[in-house]
Amino acid sequence: MKRKKIRTQVIVRVASLAMKLGGRHMADYGATRSRHDFTQRQLMACLILRAYLKTTYRVVLVLLAVSSREP
Repeated sequence: MKRKKIRTQVIVRVASLAMKLGGRHMADYGATRSRHDFTQRQLMACLILRAYLKTTYRVVLVLLAVSSREP
């Protein structure tokens, strides 16, 4: 249980750092006519998480969906 909590904290730190750095160096959206579902920094954070976890986008999206429901 403790190991899982530590891993979760590391994942949160990686995502937070990716969002922070993306906010400094990226525009909000790539095009004015885009659907505006996600900002570019959110997409970059997903890319970084995918590479860090060595997994697929689907797993990253499930992880984000589950983590948004947890307190």
